[in-house]
Amino acid sequence: MLESFEAYLLREYNDNNAVCVKFKYSHSIKTTVDKVSKTPLIHNIITVKIDSYDAHHKLIASHSEKFVDGEIKRTKANPLVNIAPAELNNKFAAAKAEIATLIMNEYDVKLDEVTTKINQLNAYVHVDHVIPNQFVNEPVVGTDAEATSNVIKQFEF
Repeated sequence: MLESFEAYLLREYNDNNAVCVKFKYSHSIKTTVDKVSKTPLIHNIITVKIDSYDAHHKLIASHSEKFVDGEIKRTKANPLVNIAPAELNNKFAAAKAEIATLIMNEYDVKLDEVTTKINQLNAYVHVDHVIPNQFVNEPVVGTDAEATSNVIKQFEF
């Protein structure tokens, strides 16, 4: 279903010089207040970013579409020429679960990275001494070579 959704979007944003197309999905939440009932409304927004690249890996064009609560925004639906907004909404609804899975997988990777960094920082902060604990309170005895190395040698000119 995701491939069908992406192929349908490419009908609108197909650049002839594009060799590669990259889709990036993100999720955000917008909270508004209903004017009549004064209750908060939570809107889930999925943003689809489409980047087109040429043969030299240079960005040719970048487009984005926002789906608020599963539907394309009206202001973005009007300028669409090659695709129907209602059909785009249907294709998005069919691919919504796969898109959510992609976004969650990206967040899981970021969570693992942040957890690793937090653990490394905690390990650094909890070091009490410069000398490891196994050597604390043990006398340090120098060798004879260290004692003789402090003697200044005199040379005759």
